[in-house]
Amino acid sequence: MRLLTAILIITILSCKNDENSTNFNSGLLEYIDPTMGISSNFKDALSASTPWGSIACGPRHIQIFPDEFLCIGHIKPAQYGTSGPDLLIAPLITSQIPTNNRTDLARALTSLDLETTVKSDAGWTQMSYSNGVTVQISATDYGAAQRYDFPEKSQPVLLLTTLDSSMSVMFDLNGDHASYLIKSASGQQHFAIEFSDEPQSFEAVTLDNGDGFLLYFEPGSPLELKVGYSGVNSEGADAALTDLEGGFERVRDKAIQRWQALINRIELDAPDLEVLNEFYTALYFSFHHPVLLSDALDQYMDDKGAVHQTSRKLYHHFPTKAESGFFSLVTLISPEFIDDFTHSMMIANVEEHEWKNLISPSEIVMGTEAYLKGFRDFDEGELYYKVKELLDSDLDAIDLDIQAYLFWCASQLSLLQSDIEQYEVFIKQVKNLEEHLLTNDSTLFLPFDMRAIVNSVASPGYFDTLLEKTLEQPGLSLFNHWPYLYNYSGSAWKTQQAIADILSKKDYLHLLHQNHVAVWTVFTNWGFYPVNPPEGVYVIGVPSFTRAELHFKDGDSFILRGRFRTPENYFVQVGTLQEEPLSRSYIRQFEIVEGGEMILEMGPVPNYLHWSDLEATPPSLSDPDIE
Repeated sequence: MRLLTAILIITILSCKNDENSTNFNSGLLEYIDPTMGISSNFKDALSASTPWGSIACGPRHIQIFPDEFLCIGHIKPAQYGTSGPDLLIAPLITSQIPTNNRTDLARALTSLDLETTVKSDAGWTQMSYSNGVTVQISATDYGAAQRYDFPEKSQPVLLLTTLDSSMSVMFDLNGDHASYLIKSASGQQHFAIEFSDEPQSFEAVTLDNGDGFLLYFEPGSPLELKVGYSGVNSEGADAALTDLEGGFERVRDKAIQRWQALINRIELDAPDLEVLNEFYTALYFSFHHPVLLSDALDQYMDDKGAVHQTSRKLYHHFPTKAESGFFSLVTLISPEFIDDFTHSMMIANVEEHEWKNLISPSEIVMGTEAYLKGFRDFDEGELYYKVKELLDSDLDAIDLDIQAYLFWCASQLSLLQSDIEQYEVFIKQVKNLEEHLLTNDSTLFLPFDMRAIVNSVASPGYFDTLLEKTLEQPGLSLFNHWPYLYNYSGSAWKTQQAIADILSKKDYLHLLHQNHVAVWTVFTNWGFYPVNPPEGVYVIGVPSFTRAELHFKDGDSFILRGRFRTPENYFVQVGTLQEEPLSRSYIRQFEIVEGGEMILEMGPVPNYLHWSDLEATPPSLSDPDIE
């Protein structure tokens, strides 16, 4: 009995220690390599954040020094790599600072080359500079934490700047707390900064590109700082600091736990370690994206849409230029965040405390996808009104194929609104645009109606010839829908061949840190891709795994098996879904989220007749039974 009691006590203490310890079992995170495929400029891609955080922090390449890399702390309130106001922090020592001409300071920073190998894992990055300074960075949803270790007996100095003369900056220091406001044409960004040691002094400096501030600290122990962010007001930035309590290690551990929770939603069995590294690294880069937290919006606005001036809640708008397929990935892996997206779509901007009711073409596509997939925790009538308002405006600046796509999206919304008369108007506009595009041979891609393109070519099989010539074009990005379009002509085996060729060459790895390439890599290795995302249809390609299991929050899971999958076996011979024959080359959203199992048996040679008839091809507007 005493032995059992001792075991129980040890078990309880062990579980408690695991919850609070800084030493985590990395699990699937061990397969993530943030430097994968990135050559000399890999530091451009490095950052440390949490899934769905509004902060990405890391080094940045400054374009005004095209031949040098400016190693500098980078706190960015947007998807990493996009433009917009951000806060740059450079760790220096006094010997590096020009005494006579402060305008030379920025150029002096170009000597800060990385001296040792960068250490970077999910949610955490460490860099060592040639001046002897080591920096560790991490982030939470709305804040970043950094730790600086300076050479012994040297006086630490931090430079805070934007290096952009088009932005106006206000800086205020009170003890160990500083506020930093950046204003630009695209809006304003508020930062609150808290230092582990109070600065001895600070001075404003004029740089070649914009103003900056030098902060001097006492030599000695490591310097830590926390940065809170808000796109609304300084109170919001201060509030964000509360999520950073406990110092750098606690912030880092929280980031790691958040990444674990997301990455562990997909478990894989793969032929080799390289494939696992590629997939999980792509999944990591796919979710470096900020998003609005729904409770923030609910409490930041009253029932009339007015801004609460005194609210301490945070607001950050989700970027509207989401890459193709990203929103679909969210609906599968993190559907609990879709409500945040749809709320963000309905409120496009914050400027001078006024909400701007704008909507972009990409928001129309995402809003339609959310609505068609059953995510309707928003005013769909308001979305429908905004869509019609945009389509009634001057569309000359929008390409005709995009116009056709938007009118198709609007037609689907009108059906769900039981507005049949308007549906017929939209469909007529879609058909007119299609006819013009096909008559002038100006497109090979209409995601909602690939059947129309296949039927418009001169002879059977000619569509495949045109697609082959398109795929051979130099400079064409293959990391999107193009390889999957053979499925629409009944040549699914050619899709499998094209994808296998792309995956074997690995040309996409140096672009893996780009969101759209990362999303493509996740889906393509998974074995299917959303050619027309709002439709909720995923065109089947080639699974890279013998088994991939997607776990849902309700306890269900969807399993995809690539039976007999080896590097040589990449052609689908036959498939089953829920133990029934899979007679089509696509799978639908609801079939995935309801759970179950899809099995694709793989072989070394094409099965030319498999999924070759009209009924097997993915749906299109021009299908005979569409009405």
